[in-house]
Amino acid sequence: MSILARFRKPGGVDNLVALLESCMPKKRERLLAVIDEEDKKFGNKVKARILTADKIFKWDPLLINEVTSRMKPRTIAVCVKGLGEKAFEIACLTMSPVQKREIKEILETINPNSAEIESAYIMLVEETRKAETEGLLFIPIVEIEEPDEVPLFQETPVKQAA
Repeated sequence: MSILARFRKPGGVDNLVALLESCMPKKRERLLAVIDEEDKKFGNKVKARILTADKIFKWDPLLINEVTSRMKPRTIAVCVKGLGEKAFEIACLTMSPVQKREIKEILETINPNSAEIESAYIMLVEETRKAETEGLLFIPIVEIEEPDEVPLFQETPVKQAA
């Protein structure tokens, strides 16, 4: 029986995405490899729906602030520690100076390991999904096309001069 059989039912892709978003990266990559091996098209559909901290921080800063304003300062600090200085500016865009200073102080004192950073990323994704469920955000799904399905070039007919 196919591993993916239960996820092909209505709502199954969302359940699989939720499962993969809650995994650490190594496990997620192994599971995605198994999915790709079984059905490449389905794997691309799942990959397109998975949120990561990197994807989230490419969005409009005001949308990101909708999510970060609901998170604990330490979680934000650990998350932006893994993403860099620009992520701090984006995450704290609409926060008060007192909140920014609190997060900056936490940033200066913590030294999170990779597991803590990944856990903070997972919390960011969970909070983003929660905001989506509550109707605060709309997350567009950009489907990944198969390389074989996309032509490298299209021939355009050349009109002959009369």
